[in-house]
Amino acid sequence: MCIRDSPWILKEVGTTYKVFERNPYYPVVDSAGNQLPYIDKIVATIIDPEVYQLKITSGEADVACVHTSLENYPLYKENEEKGGYRVVPIPGIIGSELSLGINLNHPDSVRRKINEDIRFRKALSLAINREEINETCYFGLAFPRQATVLPDTSYYKEEWGKAYAQYDPDEAKRLLDEAGLTKRDKDGFRLRPDGKTLLLLVEYCPETHPMATSILELVKEYWNAVGIKTEIKPEERSFYETRSAAGECDVVVWHTDRMTEGTNYSMGGSWFNPGWTGFNHTEWTRWFNTDGKEGEEPPEDVKELYKWCRDWVVATSKEEYIQLAQKIFDWHAKNVWMIGTVGMPAMPIVVKNNLRNVSKEAYFGAGVEFWLPSQPAQWFFKK
Repeated sequence: MCIRDSPWILKEVGTTYKVFERNPYYPVVDSAGNQLPYIDKIVATIIDPEVYQLKITSGEADVACVHTSLENYPLYKENEEKGGYRVVPIPGIIGSELSLGINLNHPDSVRRKINEDIRFRKALSLAINREEINETCYFGLAFPRQATVLPDTSYYKEEWGKAYAQYDPDEAKRLLDEAGLTKRDKDGFRLRPDGKTLLLLVEYCPETHPMATSILELVKEYWNAVGIKTEIKPEERSFYETRSAAGECDVVVWHTDRMTEGTNYSMGGSWFNPGWTGFNHTEWTRWFNTDGKEGEEPPEDVKELYKWCRDWVVATSKEEYIQLAQKIFDWHAKNVWMIGTVGMPAMPIVVKNNLRNVSKEAYFGAGVEFWLPSQPAQWFFKK
């Protein structure tokens, strides 16, 4: 970004803070001719997540949004008056707050064959009670849905958000039986074809997903209930990402963000492009990214999906753009590569009472470059 385009310029960096000062060359003025931004200096404090919540509720932050969560919404509201701030819930733009990817390139050949069976993935998705997750973890302020793009994209199909997202544990059990997972161990959990108990270890990083533990505890209950023994394991971020990138996880977990039309397109489909994410198919990703020199050659339909993603970002007409996008997301809805939970939850922003011009309706998140739609250059402190 050109220095002229930035309302503030980074001036100082410490181990626990960053200081930004107003850019005297920022070429934007308000309707009265006053140069923006109104605020001269921003100090961003880098602190432990738990201390962060304490500082918010004690009123020490002028504005807070990153790593605020609906889980703490009652706590924020309870301390509003004492902390001298207001809580502003703004529209959410995350396609799925927590998405689960079953490892399709699992190093265990028996597990891989199970994971490749679409009936297994459909069953896991149908076993999840998304309505309960929404009410329990999000106070009803999210939307039960599959991991996919937002409804306001120009090519959206309603069935994508609903694909295998209804709660139907009986159908989940039927599909698991149909997939051959009928035998049980002494505790009632399903056995693999080699006689071992089928265990799904769900690894995740709480640092990047404040609500992950609450959601995954419920997912564990749902999958246990249909006979799939499930355990969850929180891990430090770098360790988790190393294991995930190496394809060593049974189930990988992340949020499906950047699902707005512009950012999803600019990133080439991101989560939905088998040559990009490696979300649950690390060896295929390596094959695509090394022109077949490394990794493992994927099936023909995955190769076709990769071609659609590449063609999509260079489409020369609106018709071609929409047609390719719908092929990509039709494919994903059908094949359940990622299992979504709930999406588009309201995002609580905590704002000091004397900080004004902070929009109640502007989106916030990676899909819109975070604060950009809120136009922070127009914020000001009321004296």
